[in-house]
Amino acid sequence: EPGDLVEGTVVLKNFGTTVTNVSAVITGTDPSLSVLDGAASFGTIASGDTARSAAIIRVQTSDTISTGRVLSLDLQISGTSYNHTAKLYFLVEPALSRAFADHNTGRIEFTISNFGTYGAGIGSWYPAGGRGFTFDGGINDLYECGLVVGTDVYHLVDGIRNVAGEPDGDFSVEPGGNMVLVETPGLLPQRSFSIFSDKRSDQSLGLRIEQSTFAKTSAPDNDIIFLQYGITNTNPWGVGGIYFGIYLDWDIQSYASNAGGYEMVDQFAWMAYNSGSTKSKYRAIKVVDHNTVTAFTGEGEIVYFPEGFTEQEKYDALSAGFSTANTYKNSRTDLWQ
Repeated sequence: EPGDLVEGTVVLKNFGTTVTNVSAVITGTDPSLSVLDGAASFGTIASGDTARSAAIIRVQTSDTISTGRVLSLDLQISGTSYNHTAKLYFLVEPALSRAFADHNTGRIEFTISNFGTYGAGIGSWYPAGGRGFTFDGGINDLYECGLVVGTDVYHLVDGIRNVAGEPDGDFSVEPGGNMVLVETPGLLPQRSFSIFSDKRSDQSLGLRIEQSTFAKTSAPDNDIIFLQYGITNTNPWGVGGIYFGIYLDWDIQSYASNAGGYEMVDQFAWMAYNSGSTKSKYRAIKVVDHNTVTAFTGEGEIVYFPEGFTEQEKYDALSAGFSTANTYKNSRTDLWQ
């Protein structure tokens, strides 16, 4: 923000051969930035290694600068037989903040966020003042919901619970990513936009996620919410084999009397209340513009205490294919997908 003191360490990764006596110093200037501490040393960085500076870079921003500007300073990185000028960028904007927003189509109320956690309504696992997911004025049907993204059990980030039964909170709001929910003219007049990344996680994949959500507020198509994601790999290397999924723990009318599964022909996962004789109050999710590669349904006891929801269990669900497509279609139990 204008007038802020920006502090941080510098991290370098060496993609070339070993370099000794590595140092970095800010050499550029900008009238809106004052460099208080602008030098850092790293010693030797071996090929493929990452090094973090012991010294802290400190830059003061002018208190009269306009928000929305991007400022930059030259950072001269040098070592034995090595020299390179990089850039440090400073985006001046209002403070980033985690936030919820509520879609209301007239039939559906559904709470989204800019940190990969959804629902957050009364009676949910994380009752943080959201609306959860309600339909036609009913009670909240959604006990827990959030993104789960991973390439393997050691590289998995999410916005749902961990083994301790606490929020993993792996996603952080990115510059320009504060939650915006607006009503605009057009086919889908209710829409939101936000940006977040997985930087908070110690298993970060280096992903930046642009999230847009859309809803129609008039019949007959106001019984659906669209979620759209643009995923950027911020690494200078490729990241393959990514599973990108949404975790849903529906509790429909009575959590102990739910059935659910996956329909292969129309490619959607569903859950419903099962009275024992009839099923009703269906809730469903579908991948619209790509093929679904996995749709897992599991029993609630998997994610509960004593061990909670482990990284292994999360990854197994992401990568399980359609092994449970028909397993629970006539069950009366607690389920999640």
